[in-house]
Amino acid sequence: MNGFAQRLSLAAGLLAVFVCSTPAEAQRMGRGSAGPTAGEPGFAVYGGMALPTGDGASYLNLGFTVGAQYDIPLRGALGLRANADFTRFAHEFDDASTSYSSLMANLVYRIETGTAHKPYLLGGLGVAYGSERFLGTITIPGLALNFGAGYNFTIGDTKLFTELRYVIPEMDNTSGGYLPIVVGLRF
Repeated sequence: MNGFAQRLSLAAGLLAVFVCSTPAEAQRMGRGSAGPTAGEPGFAVYGGMALPTGDGASYLNLGFTVGAQYDIPLRGALGLRANADFTRFAHEFDDASTSYSSLMANLVYRIETGTAHKPYLLGGLGVAYGSERFLGTITIPGLALNFGAGYNFTIGDTKLFTELRYVIPEMDNTSGGYLPIVVGLRF
């Protein structure tokens, strides 16, 4: 199995364990509002790992993503979210790195389940600044697309969420994007 397949298998396994254990734990700990609802805007912070895809999978190591978001309810199950992310990957060679700073606007669709498990789908557009540090630093601004899924849950009074997105930054000489897998805290 190549390096990317190993990283993807590890990430999928970790996400599966987290997804399977969290709803049961949240229900055991008590029911409550998990994340923003139709009338409740909310701020959140998050962090996690990022898997490179496409051309980057051949020379980038597993990376990290940190960020913040603000949810604004629209009508019914729909909401609008603004994300600000920073993602960084080390190269498999030398002391080089690739970083992305992005600002995204996402449409969020919350799926009502009647339980503490509150899944949602999201997708949107924004701008990403890609930076390559190898022999100097090159910064390339461009449009970005992202889509994904996640869910909100509570443990006691703490509002948490986990999310998987696929981010596709527009870069001239590469194909693919990256998969941030994050866990976050809602306020």
